[in-house]
Amino acid sequence: MSRNLQIVCALLVAFSAPLASAEPPAPKAKPTPAPAELETMPEEAFDPLALFGRVSELRPRLRLSQDFVVDQDYGDASVDIFTTTLRATVDAPVSRKLALRFVAQGEVNAFDFHGDSDFLDTGRAPNDPFSELFRNQFRIEGGYRLSKSWGLIAGGRLSSGWESGSSYADGMQGTGLIGIAYAYGKDFALVLGARVSSRVAASGAKFGPFAQFRWRITDEIELASRGLGLKLGYRPSKSLSLFVQGEWRQQSFRLENRGGEIGKGILRNRTAPVVAGATWKITKHWRVRGWAGAQVYQKYTLLDKDRKKVDAVKANGAAFTGRLELEFRF
Repeated sequence: MSRNLQIVCALLVAFSAPLASAEPPAPKAKPTPAPAELETMPEEAFDPLALFGRVSELRPRLRLSQDFVVDQDYGDASVDIFTTTLRATVDAPVSRKLALRFVAQGEVNAFDFHGDSDFLDTGRAPNDPFSELFRNQFRIEGGYRLSKSWGLIAGGRLSSGWESGSSYADGMQGTGLIGIAYAYGKDFALVLGARVSSRVAASGAKFGPFAQFRWRITDEIELASRGLGLKLGYRPSKSLSLFVQGEWRQQSFRLENRGGEIGKGILRNRTAPVVAGATWKITKHWRVRGWAGAQVYQKYTLLDKDRKKVDAVKANGAAFTGRLELEFRF
């Protein structure tokens, strides 16, 4: 019995000696927690926080959406608006510290005008002031992590808005931004920077500040900036998220040549939708998203070929607006 005990003790000493003398393995670095993912993003807004420490694999996805505004009232005239958008997005990690996002998007805006009043003096028939409006953009963003809490972001976008009969080149605009990002654990992230953008068919550029934040109030509730607006989200389960959001949107479109004073004029569109909605994760690859609410503000402004104001019209009160969207993640 004692002989067997001696053998066992000898084996334990033999196996434990090299383990004791070996250097202990280096502790694995804990991945930096990332801000919770926003399930909806503004179609034309930069989103550098999405790249700040969250992209670990190639993530392509496609999104098809249908927006509508019903019976927007302009006194003796009203209009229904239908917008179809197709968007492709690819998030790509370049290294442990650098991630890129590529976005290509196109949209078509169709209008159904009612009434015989002069809705907007664009040089066409009163009940048909402009044709379909097209818009697309190509965008690249980059996020580089300097440390656990700090990072750099940059982005560039080439976009265009034009009326049927005009051309893509006539409505081109360029935008760029650069800034610094800060994350406090997994609960708060902030980007501060500057942006510069060109104007439709005009020399010179516009400079301005850029800011974006995301605050996870609890594990289920999140408040975040959304372009020029805010979004409050609530996630009751892994497959369902609810949200309310409001934002200020502004777009410009180059019009077909009207001749005369207007020529190749510019149509500006300013809107402010306030909506509530939900995102349902059906499977790993498929998501359905929808919202409904009110278009509380809408104004069209017509500028002539020299960017001088010709006419403007503002909606009376709010109109019903909504969206249906389908997304596929590869």
